[in-house]
Amino acid sequence: MSTRQIEPEVSIPYIKSDVRLAPGNSGGPLLNADGQVVGINAMIFGGDLSVSIPSNVVSEWLNGLPKSQAILGVGLQRIDLPAIVKQQLPDHSANGLLVVSIVERPAAQQAILLGDLLLELEGQPIEGVHNIRQHLANKAPGEQVTLKIARGGNIQTITANLIPITEG
Repeated sequence: MSTRQIEPEVSIPYIKSDVRLAPGNSGGPLLNADGQVVGINAMIFGGDLSVSIPSNVVSEWLNGLPKSQAILGVGLQRIDLPAIVKQQLPDHSANGLLVVSIVERPAAQQAILLGDLLLELEGQPIEGVHNIRQHLANKAPGEQVTLKIARGGNIQTITANLIPITEG
């Protein structure tokens, strides 16, 4: 087993080993002779050659992730936007997400209201719930996001506080 650096752009440590891995075993632990996890199997290069991510690199990465996933705390339904709303948008988007339910929280934290139509998140058009999930994946509860919404026939920008997924 040897440890090397991948070149040239970014120096990423890896462990090269002569452990035979079966297809599908990527993501499993690489153990040393004492049974300790020293890496996570990442790639197989033919018969007896594999590459693993060192466990200390994985630990650093995991420690950098939010401890709890953040959400807006709303139930959403995709709808076609009314023509009057489309005309007010720079790109004349055809879709939005209607707020159909809200997690209870103090009124002071309630920026999003039932019936709001979510149009943009952090300046990017919202095409579906997947856009919101992707954007919030690296956010932590308590952080804020900017949303462009349609409320009562008016387009406005609001700031919403993210909450832990356990409250949703």
